[in-house]
Amino acid sequence: MDIITNNIAKFCSLPTPYIAGVTAAIGFINYYFMFAVKAPRIHCKEGEFKNFIRQNVPIINEKYWPTMWCFEARFQSVLASLIRSFIVPPAPYTREIFTLKDGGEVALDWLEPMKNSVDMQDATILFLPGLTGDSKCEYVRATSLAVQKSGFRIVVFNYRGIGGIELKTPRTYSANNIDDLTEVVGHIKSKHPDTILGGIGVSMGGLLLGSFLSSNEQYVHKYFSAAMLISVPWNLIATTQNIEKPYLNRLLCSYLAKCLCNLVENSSNMLSSSSHKWDYNQVIKSKTIREFDANYTIKLFEHESVDEYYKKASLHDKLDRIRVPCLCLSAADDPFCLESDLPLESADSIENLAILVTVKGGHIGFLEGIWPFSNSNEFMFRIIDQYFSSIFKNNNYEKFIFLVYIIIYHAYDGSCGATSAQNFNTPSSRSVVFTDGSARSSAADMDRLLIAKLARNTVLPLTYILFTAAAFVIAGYFLALKTQSSMLFCKDGNFKKFLIKQVPVVGEKYLPSICGFNGYAHTVLAIMFRFIITPTVVYDREILTLKDGGQLAIDWLYPKYKGPQNLVTVIILPGITGDSQSEYVRETVNELFEKGYCCVVFNYRGRGGVKLKTARTYSATNIEDLTEVLKHIKTKRPNSPIASIGFSMGG
Repeated sequence: MDIITNNIAKFCSLPTPYIAGVTAAIGFINYYFMFAVKAPRIHCKEGEFKNFIRQNVPIINEKYWPTMWCFEARFQSVLASLIRSFIVPPAPYTREIFTLKDGGEVALDWLEPMKNSVDMQDATILFLPGLTGDSKCEYVRATSLAVQKSGFRIVVFNYRGIGGIELKTPRTYSANNIDDLTEVVGHIKSKHPDTILGGIGVSMGGLLLGSFLSSNEQYVHKYFSAAMLISVPWNLIATTQNIEKPYLNRLLCSYLAKCLCNLVENSSNMLSSSSHKWDYNQVIKSKTIREFDANYTIKLFEHESVDEYYKKASLHDKLDRIRVPCLCLSAADDPFCLESDLPLESADSIENLAILVTVKGGHIGFLEGIWPFSNSNEFMFRIIDQYFSSIFKNNNYEKFIFLVYIIIYHAYDGSCGATSAQNFNTPSSRSVVFTDGSARSSAADMDRLLIAKLARNTVLPLTYILFTAAAFVIAGYFLALKTQSSMLFCKDGNFKKFLIKQVPVVGEKYLPSICGFNGYAHTVLAIMFRFIITPTVVYDREILTLKDGGQLAIDWLYPKYKGPQNLVTVIILPGITGDSQSEYVRETVNELFEKGYCCVVFNYRGRGGVKLKTARTYSATNIEDLTEVLKHIKTKRPNSPIASIGFSMGG
């Protein structure tokens, strides 16, 4: 005890600056180890994708050690840029000048893979830089070299007027306009039609990539198979408020605004004309990003206001529209997007998107270690390598493609009713239930008629009574229809709004045939009527030999108005004993044929007049034959979007 007391006394006798310095150092080290060094948090709905990330991106299970002497968010952001500028070598790109439909030009900088992995197919990663970035920026070069080293081809998309390319038209770019990106992606797929395409978007590039992934272009053409978004300003309204705060944030904002103004000034020959919608002199005097967007961006891209543009460009409320496996990396101290602005609750409810959150890291910083002067083991690049290497290996991305399908139930179907529809909780499905006013509803209406004394007490002929009762049943039946509306079971959101707006029939009353409004009668009569009235379909038959030697028939019907190969192909899977000549299949094929779709019916083993070649048929859960059929169809129609319709067991 005396020893401790004496040591404390000796320490207190030291000069005050020394005591203050030692105390501050101890406090700083304590703070660093307690609050700065932590493993990243993963926000994703519990399920296969979250488990896949945990198992195949092992770095997320490790603690992230931000560089001790510069882990403050803004210092980390600035120093990361400076350090990488010195240590990252030039990337040996091959430049391609790509001409857009309106005559504009952009530069695509390519790097071929450094190594080829036997476990991996040909893969290309498209990189979208930040607000004023291009292929020569330090974080873009570092990422490109890391991706190349991992065995992937990479192409950097330099936006209009960026990367040393002069503007050819009076148009630059914005955070949500995907027109140029759509053309670039189509061009990449035309050059490498068999490549798996991944995407990396950083900062504003993440917004642009996210907008594309949530767009109809991605939904229809399935261009991207996986993506990664880094340091994304998820909510642009909140971001502009954050970066306009004094003093260091405001300096960053002013610097970026100056870069944007320089872009316009460097293209003054195209952008300074008085005929444009913007005032050139006012644009180049913008002091903040919001001012620049108000003076130029919203006028170029015809937005009503800056806030309207920011709402459209923001991603925080669009995560559920992204249908490919997507890993996002954000820092809780990002000066552009604070932890409170991260859409973590949304991510926790989505199966195919995960947000990794580090305590420190800044904006595109993520420096680590005491001596961060080597880009070979930087945290950000290790995550990129581990994620894409695992998601592309053995086509793992296919497990996490978000499929949208609609299931239609009859409320009083003898086999599967409304209760089963309401209990069908698969997150990626949508159930539509139509009610028809069954016998129970008609009986209730009969009771109401009698209570209202609309019947007579006198004895009437039996035939009169029977016809009157039938009339009452029919009247009650349609009365029940008027009091019941269709029910759409779907989580409130963009898809439900889409269905209501674009598929108006789901909001209409379904009027089943009077002679078959009972579930059992309807089923039997539908078979009989369709068998009589549905014309024969003349298919082009193809016999497909499967890997195990088995054979099955694929029946094709090409569109009535033959067009390009990118017309939608609809695959029809019949019910348990159905085939291409079943009446409901023929009726469906005829309707789709008239609308211009390419139809293909998958006849299961032993069905459609094809004898078994092996001792194997089919089941409701085994998808091996379907997998082979789908791959075969994609080889025949590689550019065609594929839709599918499954009836009963086929569903």
